[in-house]
Amino acid sequence: MSNNIFEFQGTIVIPATTSKFVAKDQFKKIKNRVSYLGVNFYNWFLAGDGKIEDLIPQITLRYAKLLSDIRDVKIIAELGGEAKVEVALAEVYYLMEQQKNGEGGVLLINNYTNVFYIKDVNGVLRAVDVQSFGSGWYVSASSIADPDGWREGDQFFSHDS
Repeated sequence: MSNNIFEFQGTIVIPATTSKFVAKDQFKKIKNRVSYLGVNFYNWFLAGDGKIEDLIPQITLRYAKLLSDIRDVKIIAELGGEAKVEVALAEVYYLMEQQKNGEGGVLLINNYTNVFYIKDVNGVLRAVDVQSFGSGWYVSASSIADPDGWREGDQFFSHDS
């Protein structure tokens, strides 16, 4: 990671899953802790049968804070390309569960955005953002071609190498 784009924050080990991750079912379980599900997130990850992920081995994610406003294409390239930035929805869910009551942890809870790149049900890489507000998690998704980009202080996750 280039020092002028990101400030490395740390790594976290995500344990292996023991069963398939069925996004539609899992997000129903935490419905009372999610204050907002964006329309794109719902359509791309939960509609119909929703996203279903096979077993995932234990993995280490690294996370870094963005140091200036930048768009997804440059961020993905800086983090090592699509293969390195793609994470599983089950991994994001695990992190949200670790901070389910708004407590501190790896995910930012200061109104900045936690950003993950995840393939939707059609295999299209999307930017999934998770924010914590007093009333719970806000979860939404956008195209990686979105012209708005991300702001300084937002946090990005990718595989550790």
